[in-house]
Amino acid sequence: MKTKKQNLLLISHEKQLSNKLYTVLRQIFLIEQLTYDQDCVAYMNTNEVALILLIGCQSPQDTHVKLKALRSISGISPIILISDISNPKFIIQSFRLGIVDFIQVPVDMSELISVIHRELKPTVILQSPQKEVGAAGLWTKYIPNFTKELLPEELSVIPRTPLFGIDVAPDSVAFLEVQFFGKFSIHFENQNIENLFSKRTKSLLAFLLYNYKKPISRDKLAELFWPYHATAKNNLNVAIHGIRKIFNNLLPDIPIINLENDCYVFTPNLIIQTDAERVEQLYRSAKAIANNVNTTQAAGDFQTVVSHYKGDFLEGIYEPWTERKRDHYREIYLYSLNQLSNIYFQVEQFFEAIKYNEMMLEKDACMEEVHRKLMICYHRLNRNIKVIRQYQKCEKALASEMGIVPSKKTVELLEELRRA
Repeated sequence: MKTKKQNLLLISHEKQLSNKLYTVLRQIFLIEQLTYDQDCVAYMNTNEVALILLIGCQSPQDTHVKLKALRSISGISPIILISDISNPKFIIQSFRLGIVDFIQVPVDMSELISVIHRELKPTVILQSPQKEVGAAGLWTKYIPNFTKELLPEELSVIPRTPLFGIDVAPDSVAFLEVQFFGKFSIHFENQNIENLFSKRTKSLLAFLLYNYKKPISRDKLAELFWPYHATAKNNLNVAIHGIRKIFNNLLPDIPIINLENDCYVFTPNLIIQTDAERVEQLYRSAKAIANNVNTTQAAGDFQTVVSHYKGDFLEGIYEPWTERKRDHYREIYLYSLNQLSNIYFQVEQFFEAIKYNEMMLEKDACMEEVHRKLMICYHRLNRNIKVIRQYQKCEKALASEMGIVPSKKTVELLEELRRA
């Protein structure tokens, strides 16, 4: 006899992500964790599965093979696909093969939990033309700058049943990858193009790309980049024309930047991916996991945040707006380093803790609390000479940069560690 329809099934070969999700979700849902090699058929024949979470393979083709196989044995169980592949062609074909939602890696746990709750409720199928148009708007969640024209008519509503045998790919889509951390870098269809732009135009383009999800008014751009200039709007028009001309030489068939309601917007045919957006996603994911489970489970996402931070935000471009963002991302970077140093200290991996503490001091040598943490790490490793040297580094940094001496708390810690 089949069990009551309440089970969630998490299927993946990728152990690290699968284990992370399982650890969080099992506190909320009744969930089973299997690999592709295990007998999913046998499990689903004896357990009525309410929902399947499928973590995709590295290859789009392999993921779709697994998806087709699952679809053939899972009946009407909804499938949520979790993948780090963001290619629109892959996402569209996945929906054709019957998934009900797509979650991008890094996983936003609050989003995933919300989607699961939604799918466990009775499904209402949209039928009226008005509702279908509204449902088409859901595609913006999966494909940035989406418009309905990118999809054939039969996909204007996200399908609730599998559709097989049709390959769908918006051939007029172009891809642009942007690196904001460290040296500003733009890869358009795998070609590095940032050197094609002048310094002033590059700053304007960086602002537009950072805010690519929303329209930016001409007045705001003119005021931001040419404040108090009588010819500000003309300067803006010239700069936008230069940007359009360069992109038009690269891709003649797609107008990259459009003017709508006196605002500049990127064409929906341009799929934009940025390291800043990914860092924001990873940071939110790590904090959510740390708050819902424990900080240790979030270590992987915090480490990925740190790995993406190849330097300060838009190094070499100094504008009021970049300074604000630079401070914002520096705080995210330092917070992530601090969390990692605490995680490794708690599990007594002191060399790792030291590494992340030293990375913090590279950004701000006057962080006295970090110097104290390093002193304790060296003491735990019986490196007492290093304890003293770390105190001396702290003393020197505070004196040279701030003209002050170490606090009473730091001095007392030094004496305590000397006596221990």
